[in-house]
Amino acid sequence: MSGSRKFDFSEDPMATQVRFRENEQKQTLLSMTYVNKDVPKDEKPIVSTRFYLAPTVEQFSDEAHKEPIAEIVGVKDCHVVQRENGKLLLFVRFTQKTYPDGGPDVGDGRIGIAQLDSLEDFMSQGKVDEAVQRARNHILSLDVPDDGHGKVGSKYADVYKETLLDGTEKEYVHLYYHTASVDPKMQDGQPPVYDFDEGILHYKGYETVFDPDVLLDTEFPPDIVLPRRLVATPSSIDGKEHSTKDPKLDDVIFLYGPNGKGQLVIGYQDDEQAFIMHDPYGKYALSELFRRSKFVLAA
Repeated sequence: MSGSRKFDFSEDPMATQVRFRENEQKQTLLSMTYVNKDVPKDEKPIVSTRFYLAPTVEQFSDEAHKEPIAEIVGVKDCHVVQRENGKLLLFVRFTQKTYPDGGPDVGDGRIGIAQLDSLEDFMSQGKVDEAVQRARNHILSLDVPDDGHGKVGSKYADVYKETLLDGTEKEYVHLYYHTASVDPKMQDGQPPVYDFDEGILHYKGYETVFDPDVLLDTEFPPDIVLPRRLVATPSSIDGKEHSTKDPKLDDVIFLYGPNGKGQLVIGYQDDEQAFIMHDPYGKYALSELFRRSKFVLAA
């Protein structure tokens, strides 16, 4: 886009529409992974998720919108979606390097959620830090591959309302995410080693639906998992068979969400884009499965 801003040392951007109050004009909230390379030579760069807010995409270049409104250090691929009541759901992808100061051991590559009361609260760094800590206690119950040795990551979320049989309206969160597994290294007499830095990676794209109030208000046993539907795998995309960047990325895929044209945008291999047909009614089948699940019965 001509005249648009360039964000240095940043990758994996994701945008969503938010508002301060009902009936106000929506603004663009942009999240991205920032790589801080200003560290000693013998240390790895520090990653964080930065959030920027502006009325329009073009205004991110304005001086008033150049600084991030919030930053989550040590975590990448964090995303936000705003509910109808103005509250914000924050998705945090935890890793073993996230907040090594103790606290619940949530595992590596897990998605936690927390809620902030308003966009104003999200512009308070202290309240964002508190939300990240709360998210450690609300890990989404997604089916993780390789008996828990795999990882998951969220890419896109939206909210929608569904009219139930009794005439009431219920709000649900619709989430696209991916699972990641890796070919284990086998050594004689030793347990397998799952090395995501060196091994061959395998990704699959899924969608799921959940009631945020149920998941935020109740703690569930780990054997209860959210209903999900397989959306795409790398083999379902026509294109190159091999990545030019790294052979271990041949079987990697990311779901970026619908494009408003009846298609789902997918990133694969060398950050190329592909488009597949999008089923807008799939989420309603998933919400029905959620209503019948143990989550509702246990809440």
